[in-house]
Amino acid sequence: MKEASYLRLDSTKSMDRLGWHPRWNLEQGVVQTVEWHKAFLNSEDMQKVSMKQISEYMQS
Repeated sequence: MKEASYLRLDSTKSMDRLGWHPRWNLEQGVVQTVEWHKAFLNSEDMQKVSMKQISEYMQS
């Protein structure tokens, strides 16, 4: 994966140019991702799970 060394996530431009900032920090993002995957593996209603997480994100 040669191009992997060139790929970097950097939201600096979004912050500088648009005044954007993340609502969740890295830890919260990982927690929510793990919870989503647990729900998927438990055959939960993923539309309901996803809508709940979106709502929580928008309220943060």
